[in-house]
Amino acid sequence: MKKIILILTLLIFSLTFALADTCTETDSGDDPLVSGTVTYTTTNGSSTYTDYCSLSSAGYASCSEYYCSGTMSSVKQYYCDSTTPTVCDTILSSTYSNFETDGGNYPLVAGSVDRTTTYTFSFGNYSTISSSKDACITSGIYSGYLKEYYLRSSTSSTSTRIDCASTYGSSYSCMTDASGFGYCGTSTSIIICTDPDSGLDEYTLSNTTQSNGSSATDYCFSSSKVIEYYCDGPNILNTYIDCASGYVCEDGVCIDSRTSCSSDDDCSEYECAADGYCATSCAADYECNQDAGYICNITTSTCIEASYSAPSVSIEICNNLIDDDSDSLIDKTGGCDSTSDGIIDYVCGCTKGSKILNYGGPSIKCKSPVKYDCLDILTNTSMGLTCGEGEDIEGIYYNPDFDCSGPLKAAGLEEQGFFSMVLNFFFGK
Repeated sequence: MKKIILILTLLIFSLTFALADTCTETDSGDDPLVSGTVTYTTTNGSSTYTDYCSLSSAGYASCSEYYCSGTMSSVKQYYCDSTTPTVCDTILSSTYSNFETDGGNYPLVAGSVDRTTTYTFSFGNYSTISSSKDACITSGIYSGYLKEYYLRSSTSSTSTRIDCASTYGSSYSCMTDASGFGYCGTSTSIIICTDPDSGLDEYTLSNTTQSNGSSATDYCFSSSKVIEYYCDGPNILNTYIDCASGYVCEDGVCIDSRTSCSSDDDCSEYECAADGYCATSCAADYECNQDAGYICNITTSTCIEASYSAPSVSIEICNNLIDDDSDSLIDKTGGCDSTSDGIIDYVCGCTKGSKILNYGGPSIKCKSPVKYDCLDILTNTSMGLTCGEGEDIEGIYYNPDFDCSGPLKAAGLEEQGFFSMVLNFFFGK
């Protein structure tokens, strides 16, 4: 008998253990940077949950991370820099601000409360706007009433229900305008909207008003975006407008952040462009203030102060436009240094179209129809100029370096003069 009881006990224990809930996962737990699945198994069957991300309207990704908590499945919300995240975080902080388009608790004016929410994460700040519109209630015991939204404080809003007929007279009822906003009015109610800047003009600050006393003023949503108010029939509406390149938003308008100029002297490191403003980027040296000693860093498209230090060893690095071994010879091409900084700005010689047949200085003899010219290094186009002669290109002409001649002409090779001459002696053609 005791053996039977023992066997039954073991069977019940085994069955209970076999039917226990289980949870397994593929991404090693609560890790939002790794996509995985969780499988939760009970006596009723199994369910599988997969981590997923979706892009929010504000530009960040909202990610659901599934993981096992003991034998149970759980989910945690993360916010990431993209839908294929490399950085994820929970909300570090959030701030709220509200704005009333109809000036407050004014049932006679159609409007809304616009709420701006700014979230702060480790990877940046993001803002969203949501609107609570005044509206006519269409069902329930308050059907026909106006639901009027207004600010209770600078960061919170509330609403109230208005019986238009009881409040303003039997001729009033809750009405809906063409934009879907509700208000208390009559069939003869006339509201006139006036916008001083006549619509969407991000360069002019305006206070848009309604004849009932409501008003709204343009303001900056960010340093590059303005909230512009305008009239839509009798209503005041708003929209985002991005400031143009070179402009920033200040005090509700997009203003030109560029520096006006009449010469390069007004522009620090950049040139004074043809439009009367200092350039803000460059693709060639001439777009920099060369008289002040600046040249263009093509990689970053910025003008930098020209500086050059000769290397400690006498090695000419071919095709880097620099006189590395300080022998007044540069690369296998030679060229014109128009800014006297030890760096070639133009290559010169006998040219045919955009190709130089023989590199050399102004004294080189070119056989017709081939002509002497200098080419822009960046665009490989003719400059129609001569280096160091007359009123053409002011500067120094450097002859080609013999260290870069012979069979070793590949870009990036480093040859000392003696080593190059030995190779030329044995292998040169």
